[in-house]
Amino acid sequence: MSLSSMDKLPDLITSWLVSGFALSPTKGLGFMSQPQTAKVRKPFYVMADLPYSIKRNDEIPIHVMVYNFMGDTLVTDVTLASKNNEFEIIEKGSVNDMQKTKVVAVPMSGKKTVMFTIKAKSLGEIALKMQANNIVTSDEAEYALRVVPESRLIKKTETRFIELPRRRTLDYEIDIDIPHNIEDGSANIKFMLYGDVLGPPLPNIESLIRSPAGSGEQNMLIFAYNTAILDYHSETGSLQDDVVQTAVNYLKSGYKKQMSFMHTDSSYSNSGPTDLIGSTLLTAFVTKWFMKADKYIDVDKRMVAAAFRWLASAQKPNGRSIEFGVVKHPAMHGELLSSKLALTSYVLIVFLENEAAIVEHKATVQKMMNYLAKKLNTTTDIYEIALITYALTLGSHPMAKAFFDKLYHSSEFDKEINGNYWNRPPVSIETTGYALLTFIEFGKLKQATTIMRWLKQQNYSTSTPQAFVGIEALTKLANQKSPFRNDYRLMLRHHRRMLNVMEMDRTKPRKVELTLPSNIRTLEVHVEGIGNSMFQVIYQYSMDIEKSRSSFKLDVSALNSSTYYEQHLKVCARYATKQLNETTNAVMVEVFFPSGFIADEEGVQDLSLKGDIRKTDVRFGAASVVVHYDSLGYEKSCFKVIAYRRFKAAMHRSAYVVVSDDSNPDLVAVKSYEGMVQQICDICQEKDCLTLSC
Repeated sequence: MSLSSMDKLPDLITSWLVSGFALSPTKGLGFMSQPQTAKVRKPFYVMADLPYSIKRNDEIPIHVMVYNFMGDTLVTDVTLASKNNEFEIIEKGSVNDMQKTKVVAVPMSGKKTVMFTIKAKSLGEIALKMQANNIVTSDEAEYALRVVPESRLIKKTETRFIELPRRRTLDYEIDIDIPHNIEDGSANIKFMLYGDVLGPPLPNIESLIRSPAGSGEQNMLIFAYNTAILDYHSETGSLQDDVVQTAVNYLKSGYKKQMSFMHTDSSYSNSGPTDLIGSTLLTAFVTKWFMKADKYIDVDKRMVAAAFRWLASAQKPNGRSIEFGVVKHPAMHGELLSSKLALTSYVLIVFLENEAAIVEHKATVQKMMNYLAKKLNTTTDIYEIALITYALTLGSHPMAKAFFDKLYHSSEFDKEINGNYWNRPPVSIETTGYALLTFIEFGKLKQATTIMRWLKQQNYSTSTPQAFVGIEALTKLANQKSPFRNDYRLMLRHHRRMLNVMEMDRTKPRKVELTLPSNIRTLEVHVEGIGNSMFQVIYQYSMDIEKSRSSFKLDVSALNSSTYYEQHLKVCARYATKQLNETTNAVMVEVFFPSGFIADEEGVQDLSLKGDIRKTDVRFGAASVVVHYDSLGYEKSCFKVIAYRRFKAAMHRSAYVVVSDDSNPDLVAVKSYEGMVQQICDICQEKDCLTLSC
């Protein structure tokens, strides 16, 4: 018995794998022994090879390829057209600068490449329509090409929180701060409504996941960060499945690696058994994050229990925890070793987060709580107060309320963010994180939301106790603030003109996105109903780079080794400060290349003696390369980068380098530079040069 079926496969140049199976009532299930390959090829077609993006007003060659797999050479009219007057064709003899036709002979079983030179006039996506016609057949294709401005792109976000514990109304007025002297057509405004009060996940959180490395302290910092990010994902769904699996695999290898830093008494230290004694802080840190990671990987509970027994022994009769060993990395200890109270509070928190440890070490836990409870009137350090308050709250100690009142009245208010925080440099994030955890434990979720606003705006790009506690607190709040009570209507107006109406309830998606008219500069938002959510007005525009105020000293020079086909740059940057010890937050230096050049992130060479560069990556189809620093100070940091010509371009505009502080967008500097410029006659081909009078 045989069956046949006819179907049509998409054709261009494609190989398809065909497999099959059959189900028989007498012989069961059968499969094809091996998949069969079906190759399809369109006999005549046109296509283009385009760069990821071009800059407006650059003169760019567009290569249109015509393929002929028919029996004869075909004389073909090849036409490129601008559908919406978004670019002009720059060639001699063009009667219409929006359309140009060239006649070519396309050989049998071959291809012919035709070049058109264009200059983009509009920003954003422009449409290129190409056609190939002859007496036998024809084909056409349409492509979108991204056009970017030749200036600096500025992005801003206005965030507001919707808090409606009972049915009522709220009104907001948002100012959209776009100057009048921006690049024409560069303004873009979007409205984002989030059903979840946490709103969008922390930016680029997937890029923070790292593979295990380094000493006992460094490895554990990475392990804890990966665990914290996975916990955050479990509440926000912020990671792709493959990223989650990568993070889990890193946990497994990091867990195994950490075993090499364990002493025979179950404590841990930076170098392991070669150190004379284990560290109290590191052992507590390992114990806490191993237990948190237990939901993702298999953790030996007996080993954890042994570590708790060692921690219980690292205690004075009065309940104070003491540090026996040495903690070498500042990122590990932060301010936890700056006082007797901070370390004891941290160790107590680790005990109280594990029910088995509370039962086995009840007396130890009680002594630590009593020791800390006596410090209400003697400590004035808000960092210590935040740690003690959270620890005593977890332990349900009678003095927890008194400490909470002291913590509550020591907060500050950030008017720009509209959120509360605890100002304790350099550990303000950590202090505020412990405060948020405490507010959640006390059930004060409304006040907790104002703290969350501030934490959401902070930088979490480094593996420190600051980042762990901040992410941990946001994760716990996400678990408490459910979007399932949402039932409200939101209306958008501009000068009383209705722009849109949105409904949000438990059946709606958690995110709604709307593009707003680019010419509005104020937005009125009216909300009526019940629920907890947030919305953002996200807008961007481009400005002339020469008008930017510099907060960094930036030097960019094209090296003598540069050619028309390779761009060699040396970039040096430093913070424009007169204080030798003053530094920025994390900084990124983005190098944009002239049209047609692409970079390789491996092509960056750190020229600093200490190896200041933290990491590099590429953007926009490798049209730019980004170099990341943990900070910049008075001393300059330099690197060399190489870009390679991928597409030809003539008369291109200046390219530029931008250095900016990740946490403070006002700290920025921009510098333009000139690459090796080719003229249009340097890049034309054959007969095209004649049409250009070359």
